[in-house]
Amino acid sequence: MRYNIFDIETGPLPVAQLVDLMPEFEAPKNFKDPEKIEANLKQQEARWIEKAALSATTGQVLAIGVKQAHDGSTLVVDQRQKSEAEILEWFWNEVTDQPGMRWVGFNSNGFDLPFLFRRSLLHGITPSFPFRATRYWDSRFIDLMEVWGCGSKEYIKLDDLCRYVGIGGKTGSGKYFAEMFVTDPKAAIEYLKMDLELTEALMLKFLPWINPETNGGQQ
Repeated sequence: MRYNIFDIETGPLPVAQLVDLMPEFEAPKNFKDPEKIEANLKQQEARWIEKAALSATTGQVLAIGVKQAHDGSTLVVDQRQKSEAEILEWFWNEVTDQPGMRWVGFNSNGFDLPFLFRRSLLHGITPSFPFRATRYWDSRFIDLMEVWGCGSKEYIKLDDLCRYVGIGGKTGSGKYFAEMFVTDPKAAIEYLKMDLELTEALMLKFLPWINPETNGGQQ
């Protein structure tokens, strides 16, 4: 099976853009102290901005990493090099230009691909190949979380599953990627590369279950 490992990292939109999208927060009714009320409102705003990276309406693609298993090379394209629209165009072109390639991710059908699709829609980017038909993504995309789920929608973190199968785990958290991308971009990119390494190691564990050449399935 020819495959590439891929992963995306997202962050919230600039605060100036989020202001118009942010809901109006209210402190608990039993709060009377103005300072406590203000602190609570700021805390709610901070939590909302933190979660903004998880939605395509309030977040953006900061980076996409691809590890090509045939030669082990890793390519990361991020917003230090290209605009978000250019990153999206690059990724879809990579998928289109490599027919027969499988694209392996983790929770990629549940998060990465929907996020990429929705942000592409915003930028008016139309892939040259229809990657989705009704409820299913094209078969070239393999989501290892779905493989783990065995037909159920069982959510598990990449870190937890990697530790479960004995291939180690992460040394950081993607929760802070957007902040790290600004303060220490080199560390942020290394974190993304680590995700790619772990995803590939997990795929190799799962390979007998997903490789059409070894399980009698059809490509």
